[in-house]
Amino acid sequence: MFCEKGKERCLSELKAGESCVVSSVQCECAELKRKLLSLGLTNGREVSVHSIAPLGCPITVSVANTLWSLRKSEASHIRVNDQD
Repeated sequence: MFCEKGKERCLSELKAGESCVVSSVQCECAELKRKLLSLGLTNGREVSVHSIAPLGCPITVSVANTLWSLRKSEASHIRVNDQD
């Protein structure tokens, strides 16, 4: 399942099984931004939510055939959009 057409939102708002494309990483903390980019969360990269823990944190995402666990607060810095 992909994001709704034309709707941009935070990665932390996606549900398990949804896929979108990263549109930007908006973070004032250079260290966190560097970490997210090093995980492959770059503009134009497809990302899908694999699972969400029962209390909502962490979120497990799939990026380039690799699973990463992110805190919800980290995922909130990643803007995603529907797949073009």
